[in-house]
Amino acid sequence: MNWLKQLFSRRRLYGDLSEEIREHLEEKVEGLVRNGVSRKDAELAARLEFGNVTLMEENARDVWRWPSIENLLHDIRYGFRMLTNNPGFSVVAIVTLALGIGANTAIFSVVYAALMRPLPYWQPNRLITLCEVRPQEGKSTALDTRIWNASYPDYLDWTHQSSSFQSLAGFSGDGFTLHGAGEPEMVFGAQATINFFSTLGVKPILGRDFASGEDIAAGPKVAILTYGSWIRRFGGDERVLGRAIQLDDKSVSIIGVLPREFEFAPRGNAEIWVPLHLEKGLLSRRNLRWMPVIGRLAPGATPEQARAELQSINAGLAAAYPQENGAIDVVMVPLRARIVGQVQPLLLVLFGAVGFVLLIACANVANLLLARAAGRRREFSIRAALGAGRGRLITQLFVETMMLAAAGGALGLLLAEWGTSLLIAAIPEKLLDSSPFLRDAHANFAVL
Repeated sequence: MNWLKQLFSRRRLYGDLSEEIREHLEEKVEGLVRNGVSRKDAELAARLEFGNVTLMEENARDVWRWPSIENLLHDIRYGFRMLTNNPGFSVVAIVTLALGIGANTAIFSVVYAALMRPLPYWQPNRLITLCEVRPQEGKSTALDTRIWNASYPDYLDWTHQSSSFQSLAGFSGDGFTLHGAGEPEMVFGAQATINFFSTLGVKPILGRDFASGEDIAAGPKVAILTYGSWIRRFGGDERVLGRAIQLDDKSVSIIGVLPREFEFAPRGNAEIWVPLHLEKGLLSRRNLRWMPVIGRLAPGATPEQARAELQSINAGLAAAYPQENGAIDVVMVPLRARIVGQVQPLLLVLFGAVGFVLLIACANVANLLLARAAGRRREFSIRAALGAGRGRLITQLFVETMMLAAAGGALGLLLAEWGTSLLIAAIPEKLLDSSPFLRDAHANFAVL
């Protein structure tokens, strides 16, 4: 670390060097005076013998200094003085850059959250959502939230007869009155088949997943908490496992806590997940299509193979149950497409628009810099006459430009944080519910 110490103490070292050289010069002068030479002639003779003292100091400094770092520090100081001497130009350039950078950062944060951020599941590109529609409706409304879901009997037939899916799981949003975690409160929850989390490839960070037998009416009553619910309602206490809470009129035991990054966008962010318990009437009624289904493709299977297989299965079901399954088709949509289907066009249009805003801002700042450089010709001529090379002058201009860009970028990030909140608030609640990942756009400043 000796080089770092020398770098930050260079002013003192340079002062010591200059003082030592001048002491030697003074000793030579005193020696000549003692030999009878007048002081004026002694000083002249000493300087002629020593040579150019300033040049000698510069040559001595070059032995143990870093010229590139020194020059950069000089350029930064000089650039700061130039920017503060022209506050009007500096403010206009910085604000112009800040508006362009802030708008783009805010939009990118939202676009990344909705369209680009990897889904918090294992191999999310192999997850498919399935639903049943009438053929004339399914052709044009595959991403419509009004699309029919699947009936539970059809889901069971798909599970037993399909080989293109590694697993199929069903779920349904629900609301509960929660007791046992503070004041009674209505909370948003969900019911799911016991293989739901294993299909997504999600494992609880605390406790365990649902087990066989917990999805029957007479089985144990259990629940899994989301990470946010665990922190808010139970203070992150690991002793929450086995604790009994009451959902509506049923006593439920907490068996696990989901990972912090877990979200399941197609039905919003439920706080509590419980096994799917079905009434007897729902087990056999094929005309009640109420359950969203999600499947994980088997290794080596393609979406086209899975779609052809399900269409074949449904054709058999239509023949076996013509009153309930006649003229019903299966629509398969990748999970990510289901999540971003309604917000993608809006976000891409906004992203393209603010991209042009940034280009316009950069063009305006470039014109300002060119106009300012034209007004500094006399300054550059004088510096060149004093020995500054073309590279040195270009470096100085580059440093000044980077200082403007850094200031504009810093202010732009502050504006982006405010703009992201404003943008999310302006998105309709319906679109936010269809893609809850948008609500976490603030977390994406970490990737910028």
